[in-house]
Amino acid sequence: MENDLIKKCVDSRGVILSMENQMLFRGKISRYDAVNDVIRVEANNGCAVRSLVDTGDRVKLQVKENSGDKRFVLIEGVVEQAMQDFIFLTPVAIEEKSEDRAYFRQNVMVGATVIAVDQGEKEAPCMIADVSATGISIQSGEEYPIGAHLRIQGQRLRQNGPVHTMEFVVVRKSAQNSGKYHNFYGCRFENMPSDEQDRLFQDIFTLQALELRSSKNR
Repeated sequence: MENDLIKKCVDSRGVILSMENQMLFRGKISRYDAVNDVIRVEANNGCAVRSLVDTGDRVKLQVKENSGDKRFVLIEGVVEQAMQDFIFLTPVAIEEKSEDRAYFRQNVMVGATVIAVDQGEKEAPCMIADVSATGISIQSGEEYPIGAHLRIQGQRLRQNGPVHTMEFVVVRKSAQNSGKYHNFYGCRFENMPSDEQDRLFQDIFTLQALELRSSKNR
């Protein structure tokens, strides 16, 4: 059964995460050797894999057969070999899961303008609290119902970073005690093209690296 799950994932895009759910790199399962039980994962966009993982590291591989699926396959494994742009991974544990918050969420806290698609493209200021590969959290003074479709466009998450356009739907909400942005919204991305996904993944990784470097210099 576990071999069948892996075989279904061949040629699918996935994400390599640390055991703490920090994103390491994005790639594709290019081959599965069922005899030796080894998965080959090739990194996207010439990512320098050796600078991110090493032989013997235990990591997670999260894979969706289709980008719109809520369910995914989560493979925990050991890196048997780390090359320049791919790894060989020996699976240790495999399961199918369905979680809205499976990815590491990177704190951002930058101001933005959110557009309410369902309200005639009404614009309002907001604060982006955090972002992950699958969703975004914002704080706003506006009232949006669960299921509301929102958009943020032409947005940088860091100084001199790439510009993002993100469409998302509200999946949970809560009220803060006070302040200008007293409503908190957890949202799930939708209709995100693969090139935008790649930019967002790389930006999250860069933000993580900057945060880590800052903490080491304190």
